[in-house]
Amino acid sequence: MLPSSDSLPLYLGAKAVAQGMDPTDKATMEAVYTAADINVTKALFSVLYPPSLHVMLQPLAELSHYGFLYYWRAILMAGLIVGLAAAGTAGLNRQRAPLGAALAVFGAFAFFPLFVDVQLGLGQPNVVIVGLFGLAMGAAARGWATTAALAAVVGAAIKLVPAIAVWPLLWARRWRALGVATGAGLIVAGATLAHVPFERIIDNLASMLAFQQTV
Repeated sequence: MLPSSDSLPLYLGAKAVAQGMDPTDKATMEAVYTAADINVTKALFSVLYPPSLHVMLQPLAELSHYGFLYYWRAILMAGLIVGLAAAGTAGLNRQRAPLGAALAVFGAFAFFPLFVDVQLGLGQPNVVIVGLFGLAMGAAARGWATTAALAAVVGAAIKLVPAIAVWPLLWARRWRALGVATGAGLIVAGATLAHVPFERIIDNLASMLAFQQTV
């Protein structure tokens, strides 16, 4: 696999949170990197991820980078497969849903093997983002609005963009699902605020939005 450079800022941020430090500060990330003596081909001290992601990954912070990467790749792969399978069932009845799920997963690995291999190799969160979008699509298509809303919340905690999956639920006035999403979002926000000051979170979000606009 390719050098796992994209997983490095996630690992460093999780370790920073576990050590009571600020994962949105680049100097802190560099200090954690130096102290951990990590051997990665290219050191990226990116702070362009929501601090909520680092808080969620905190349970893996005590592992070595190799151990972290092992479990992180497993999470990425599982999220991708589950999400693709869910998306493949959209519009199908119960009898045909298993076939649709299997074909969706097979198609992704058969037609886009380079994308999957590169993203997994780098430890790039985009893989699980694809899976969460797929899960939201499949769940919404089957009327499971709450599951779709929760997928959107988890995705937003990882990389902001999946929050857009809430829009169809708002348009359809799925108030119960939106209420659950709001509650889940407040839990994530509370856990994040317990580790990162509010002003640092706001500054970090502003930096991410500015970066995404340039992209």
